[in-house]
Amino acid sequence: IDCVSSKPAVCNYCGTALVKIMSPRAAGHVPALRKALAGSVPESRLYAAAALARIGPAAHPAALELAGLLGDSEPRVRLVAAQALGKLGGKSAAVRKALSDLANRADETPEIRREAKQAMRRWNA
Repeated sequence: IDCVSSKPAVCNYCGTALVKIMSPRAAGHVPALRKALAGSVPESRLYAAAALARIGPAAHPAALELAGLLGDSEPRVRLVAAQALGKLGGKSAAVRKALSDLANRADETPEIRREAKQAMRRWNA
């Protein structure tokens, strides 16, 4: 994450490597990734969300932070946050509402709305 946020020339390489090494066994990294979701660099938020998606349900403690990213100013971040929430699943009315709001935004891209609708199927309120 530090590489993504502090080395713009190679941030995509660092972010891709971070996501590739994540798996359910990497749940110990969830706290650091949660912090990165609040970062000021969009790529940090994007790659942290993608890494949490690879961790899967073990990353559930980050669900509310991911739901917060559904309103991010960067469309790529909104898309990846919706995808990550689809991998986590759970029983949170707040997350389901955030996904529903995104899925029904008239000014949102069809791809992002579709991802939000798909993720909602995994969230039982």
